[in-house]
Amino acid sequence: MELLIALLLIRRTSSFRNSYELSKVMAWKFGLIEFNKIMTELINESLVTVETRNLISHYEITELGILYIENYSKDFVKTLIAEYPKEEDFIKNLISP
Repeated sequence: MELLIALLLIRRTSSFRNSYELSKVMAWKFGLIEFNKIMTELINESLVTVETRNLISHYEITELGILYIENYSKDFVKTLIAEYPKEEDFIKNLISP
């Protein structure tokens, strides 16, 4: 589920593509603090690519990452909302095309 949250954030908003902003939102909105573990898994699964600019990592979603979202987001929407009820509007905004 953490992978899906990170992918949705990267896909939705360009400002969340840098590691600083992405980790901040993941911790603030979803309480996810294992940022490095999540991002390493996304990179290893080829769901995102990473580029370092000015000492900050920037992520881009790959075609495989987009397919991952398309395959799993519908199944996990209810689970995400149940687990993070205060963020329902935020989650629905992330999932919208």
